[in-house]
Amino acid sequence: MEIRKAKIEDLKELRELYHQFLIEDNDGTFDAEWAFTERSTALLREPIEKENGFVYLFEDKGNLAGFIIGWMLEAKESRKEVLPARIDEIYIAKDYRGQGVGKKLAKEFEKWAKIKGANKVKVGSYYDNKAARRLYESLGYKEWVVEYEKDL
Repeated sequence: MEIRKAKIEDLKELRELYHQFLIEDNDGTFDAEWAFTERSTALLREPIEKENGFVYLFEDKGNLAGFIIGWMLEAKESRKEVLPARIDEIYIAKDYRGQGVGKKLAKEFEKWAKIKGANKVKVGSYYDNKAARRLYESLGYKEWVVEYEKDL
């Protein structure tokens, strides 16, 4: 088992794993097949290629079983001395959950973000995703913003 930086050559397998993520982490509004579109592929490729992007993979016996995707964000003039990074997605295949893989991926991201100059890391989760919320809280993340949504 290893955690490593993603390469462009990993895109096909990463898309498969992203497809599984969209199936599982879905509030009913996502089309999981979107993972195989050109737009989705471009969005997965971008953080691999760009200096301010981060994609690390969890691999076991040659098979991808998890990923983390994140970015350095632009500082906002309205927030003093805050240079944030953001974790966009973390996914661990079911057979590997509860083994500390998500924590290891998040800590890799935090190390990278700190080297890049970030002094805060942001991450979001669906309210009902208790496992993700427990992971983030165990890493020291605190609730900061609450977002509301209403069907029309």
